[in-house]
Amino acid sequence: MPEENSLGGLAKRWWKAKKTELLTGNQREREYAEAQAGNAQRDLGDKVVSDLTFAAVPSLRRWKDNQDAAAARRDADARAEILALPQFQLQLQVSGVVSGSTSGPVHVRVEPPETDLDEGEQPELRVAIEVPDDGEGAPLVGGQPLLRLCFAIEGYHGPGSYDLGAQDDPDPLDYECDLGNRDEGYYWSPEIGPGQITVGPDERSFDVQLTMSGAAGEITLTARLDHA
Repeated sequence: MPEENSLGGLAKRWWKAKKTELLTGNQREREYAEAQAGNAQRDLGDKVVSDLTFAAVPSLRRWKDNQDAAAARRDADARAEILALPQFQLQLQVSGVVSGSTSGPVHVRVEPPETDLDEGEQPELRVAIEVPDDGEGAPLVGGQPLLRLCFAIEGYHGPGSYDLGAQDDPDPLDYECDLGNRDEGYYWSPEIGPGQITVGPDERSFDVQLTMSGAAGEITLTARLDHA
């Protein structure tokens, strides 16, 4: 069997094309290398690529192990960052296609407005309940874990009450509630219903009322956060 058609030859051809695809800055070279890698992978078969290729090309196994280790470190760092966030006491009531209530401690990220704003930019306060990817500490609402709840106030000028509908073209992605999974959340916009947020002194408490919509339908959410 010719060397280029042997297991090792095919594996090396796939690896060479894959490296070019990943590293080249030339779009035409990248597209050609992607096609070459695809052809080599079809020749090898998925099982060969995942197992036998690593045996045939030790450097590929080391590269894969390094990639896996780097991904594990990133996941661990992200988890540690969330668990180090300040804790707030949450009281939450939800009605609609999901119905339930919960209370207890949650980790909250509070991002104050930036001070160096361009002309015409509005100061914005951002707040998010965050939960690690493994769901640790997620409170249950109607039997579903609350994996994220975030909101923002454009034109923030300090503690007080804010009618979110008075904002200039708010982004629905700034108002998200993930119940049950992170793929299909509920979002707020003025067209869906009212939105109101009251900020307490020193941003240590928040009262939130939102009518939100998602693929499953609508929910009405009332929440209070108090710094623990």
